[in-house]
Amino acid sequence: MEGLRTTTSVPKMGKLELWFPFLSRIFRSEQFIILISAAFVGVCAAYGAIAFRALILGSGWLFFGPAYGDLGAVAEMAWYRRLFLPVLGGLILAPIIVRWAPEAKGSGIPEVIEATALRGGAVRRRVVPLKALAAAICIGSGGSAGREGPIVHIGAAIGSWIAQAMHLTVKQMRTLVGCGVAGGIAATFNTPFAGALFAVEAVLGDFGTAKISPIVIASVVATVVSRQFTEEFPQIEVQGFTEAIGIWSVPPYLLVGVACAVVGSLFIKCMARGWRMADQWKGSPYLLPAFGGLIVGAIGLFLPEVYGVGYETINRVLSSTPGVGFLLLVLVAKLVATTATLTSGGSGGIFAPSLFLGALTGGLVGVAMQWVAPEVAEAPRTFALVGMGAMVAATTRAPISAVLIIFEMTKDYNTIVPLMAACIPSVLISAVLHKDSIYIAKLTHRGIDLGPKGELNLLRGLPVRDVMHTRVDSIAPGTPMPQLIEKFLETKYSILWVVDDARRLVGVVEARNFQLALVEQDTLMELIVAQDLAVPVQCPVHPDDDLSLVSTMLDDVTFEVFPVVDKRTGVLLGDLMRGDVMEAYHRELARRDAVTTAVDAISASDRLDMVDIGNGYVIMEYEAPTHWSGKTLAELDLRKRVGGQVLLIKRGTEQVFPGPRTDVRIGDVLLLTGPAKRLEKGLARI
Repeated sequence: MEGLRTTTSVPKMGKLELWFPFLSRIFRSEQFIILISAAFVGVCAAYGAIAFRALILGSGWLFFGPAYGDLGAVAEMAWYRRLFLPVLGGLILAPIIVRWAPEAKGSGIPEVIEATALRGGAVRRRVVPLKALAAAICIGSGGSAGREGPIVHIGAAIGSWIAQAMHLTVKQMRTLVGCGVAGGIAATFNTPFAGALFAVEAVLGDFGTAKISPIVIASVVATVVSRQFTEEFPQIEVQGFTEAIGIWSVPPYLLVGVACAVVGSLFIKCMARGWRMADQWKGSPYLLPAFGGLIVGAIGLFLPEVYGVGYETINRVLSSTPGVGFLLLVLVAKLVATTATLTSGGSGGIFAPSLFLGALTGGLVGVAMQWVAPEVAEAPRTFALVGMGAMVAATTRAPISAVLIIFEMTKDYNTIVPLMAACIPSVLISAVLHKDSIYIAKLTHRGIDLGPKGELNLLRGLPVRDVMHTRVDSIAPGTPMPQLIEKFLETKYSILWVVDDARRLVGVVEARNFQLALVEQDTLMELIVAQDLAVPVQCPVHPDDDLSLVSTMLDDVTFEVFPVVDKRTGVLLGDLMRGDVMEAYHRELARRDAVTTAVDAISASDRLDMVDIGNGYVIMEYEAPTHWSGKTLAELDLRKRVGGQVLLIKRGTEQVFPGPRTDVRIGDVLLLTGPAKRLEKGLARI
C-alpha cells in the first residue's frame, strides 16, 4: 500500500511542476506584458480625463463663477467681464506656452502624431501637468476650444511614460501611446470602439494587428472606469432616428456630406491662415494669446455660444430647430473664434469644435430640406446629428471613427446608413479641397512632411545632385548609324542621350527604336543619323529636385535612367539611374534606423530630458536659442562655453550629424553630452 501511495503521488506533483513553467512563460511573454500594460494605461487615461474635466470645471468657476456652463447666465454678465475674461485667460496662459512648454498650445493631437512618427512615441514628462493646466485655463476662461485634444495628449503622455519606465522598444512604446489616445477618447465620449479606431486611424495611421488588441483593451477599460462618473460629467445628449431610413431618404444626407466637406476644408484653411499670421506677429509672444482672447471676447459680447467647448449649444441644436439666421451666424462666429483661440497660442482641442460646426451645418441642410422636400426629409435634428459625424470625417480624415463615435453615442443602428452616406462624400471632397487633415496641416505648416500613413518621407530633402552621375553617354544629333552602333555596344544602358553642340538635351535614342532601324540596315545604314531615331524626353529632372519627386515618377515611366539638366539652360549635367534612387532610400532608412537604435541604447526612459551615463556625465536635448541661428558649431565653441559636445542635431524631420562647419538654425534641437553640472551652469548663462 505504501508503494501504491508513492506511485500515485508522484504524477500529481509532476503535473503541478509542469504548470509552473507554462504559467511562467505566459506571464513573461511579450503579449501578456503589453496587454496588462495597455489595461493599466486605460485606467490611468480614464482617471486623467476625469481629473482634467474637473480641472476645467474649477477653472470655469474661477473665471465665470456660478454662471459657468449656463449660456443664459453668461449673457446676463457685465459686458466688460464677457469681453476681458478670455483676455485674462490668455495673459495667464502665455508663460506656460512661451517659456515652459511650447507643445502645450493647440490641440495636442498633431504633437502626438509627431512624437509617434519622429521620436518613437517619446513625450516630454512635463507635458501632462502643463498641458492640463494650460488647456483648463484657456477653456475655463472662455476660449473656443474642445477638451478632447488635450485629453488625448495627456493619455498619450501617460502611455509614453509607462513605456519609458518599463524600458520598452520603440514599437511597443508607440502601441502604448495609441492605448493612451484610445483611452482618452473613450473616457470622454463613452465610446470604446470609436476610441480604439480613432487612435489607429487618425493618430498612428497603422492597422497592424499587433497594435489593435492592446489598444482595444485600453479603450474598453477606460470606458468602464469613466462610466462611473458619467452623471457628474454629462456629454452630448443625442437621440437616434425614430424609424429606419428608406432609400429615398439617403440623398439628402449626401448633401450634408458635401456641405460639411466645404465647411470642413474652410475650417482647415482658416487654421492654416491663422498659423501664418501668428508667425508674423510683431509684438511680444506673451501678448499673442491675449489678442486671440480679445477676438473671442468681442464675439462673445453678442454670441456667448462661442465660449468654451460648446456642448450646450450642440444639445440645443439636437433637441430643437433653431432658425436659419441663428445657425448661420453662430457657425461663422464659432469658426472665427476657434481659429483665433487655437492659432494665437490657446490650448484646446479641435474635435469638439468640429462636432459643433457639423451640428450647425447639418442643421442648416435639414432646415433647407424641410423647405424643399418635406415629404422625404427627416427632422432637422437628424441632419445635425449626421452633420457632426460628417464634419469630424472631413477635418480628421477618419471616417470610420466618425461613424462609430456617433453610432456608439446614439446606440441606434438606423444612424449607420445616413452617417456613411454623409461621411463618404465628406472625406472625398474635403481631400480634394485640402490635401491634409486638420492635424497633419499643422505639422505641414511647421515643415514636417509625413507620408500618407504617418510615415516619414525618407527621400524628402535629399537633392538629385547628391546621387547623380556626371559622366554620361551622349551623342551628337548628326551621329551616323555605324557610330551609333559602336556607341550602343560600348554603353551598359538601353538609351543614349542626344545633345547639341552646347550640350543642351535634344532627345533620347532608345534601343528598341534602334533595333527597328537595323531591319533596313542595307539601304538605310548611310542615311540614318541619331536625330532621326531620337524622341523627346518627357521626364527630365533638375539637380535641386528632391529624390522624393523622382521616386513618384518611377511608376509612370519605363526608363531606367533619368537625364539631369540645368533648369535654366537645358544643358545635360548628368543622369540618374532607377537603382540610385532605391539605393539612396535604403541608405537613408539604414541611417535613421541606426540613429533610433543609438537613442534606444542610450535610454528609452528619459530620452527627451536628461540621461545620466555615469561618472557625472549626461546626455541631454537642448533647443537652440534664436541668437544661435546662422552660426556654425565652430563659432559657437560649445565645448569651451558650456563644456558640452554636440552628438546630433534634430532639424525638423532630419537628423544631422554635426561637424565644425555645421550651421545652427531656428528650431534645431541639439543632443549634447558632457559633465552635468558644467552643462547646467553653462546653458543657464546663455
